[in-house]
This record gives sequence, C-alpha cells and structure tokens, in this order.
Amino acid sequence: MRRLLDQVKEKEQADEARKRMEASRSRAEQKLKGGKVNLLYWVASEKEKDALTSYNKNDFSSAETLYNILSRVYESSPEAGGEEAGLQKLRSMA
Repeated sequence: MRRLLDQVKEKEQADEARKRMEASRSRAEQKLKGGKVNLLYWVASEKEKDALTSYNKNDFSSAETLYNILSRVYESSPEAGGEEAGLQKLRSMA
C-alpha cells in the first residue's frame, strides 16, 4: 500500500512539473522573435518526447526531473540567440 501511495505522489509531482514546463514553453514562444525557434527551444521540444516516454512507462521521478530541466531550458531559450550562444547556455546549465 505504501508503494502505491508513493507512486501516486510521484505522479502528482511529475504532473506539476509538466505544468510548469508547459507554462515555460508558452512564455518562451511568446518571447521568441517572430516565432523563430532557436537551438535551445528545439532541443527542449525534442526532449519532451523522452519525458513523455518516461511518464508513460510510469517512471514518474525521471519524467519529473526531465520536465524540471526542460522548464529551465525553455526559460533560457529567448535569451540564447544563435546556435553558439545556445550551446554556451546549455554548457553553463550542465
């Protein structure tokens, strides 16, 4: 029973992290100039698939971690500019 309750809690945390990530993505889309997608935005959007895969496999803690990281990447994307600046941002986040 305890394990089931822990899994429910992990799922709820992953859901909250996904909501924050989606809000970050929405803000980034609004800030990006002319809807032009840069490297950071593209990387984050591609990695969303990995987070969803983890979520669908009931690996909620991994999904939560990915959603939290993706939220930070989306938040950084409007300031990143070109590819070189985007790579530098990713390096500094790592």
